[in-house]
Amino acid sequence: MHEAGIAQSILTIAENAARENGLTSIRKITLEIGQFSGVDAGALGFAFGVLKRGTVLERAEFEYLTPQLWLYCSHCETEYLGDAEDPRCPTCEGSAFRILRGRELLVKSIVGE
Repeated sequence: MHEAGIAQSILTIAENAARENGLTSIRKITLEIGQFSGVDAGALGFAFGVLKRGTVLERAEFEYLTPQLWLYCSHCETEYLGDAEDPRCPTCEGSAFRILRGRELLVKSIVGE
């Protein structure tokens, strides 16, 4: 489960932010997880639950945002809002696309006190 490693990295980012900003606890972390990121939000949440014990994040809540999937058709050069279930181009129905947005895995915000 690579989500445990991802959770550990995000916890390290949050702990460093807490230290740099004089926070004694973190209440909320907002993450942006793209549909094509390959990250299972449920598994990531489970890993957070285990790893945050005994840290400044112990009582932190996690919010997950899923940005819209934007694709670019290499055939007809159209940018379009994609469908993860059927990512074909709506203009030419081609399947040669490039992902413009949808692979993100970002820490958007950290709220603490």
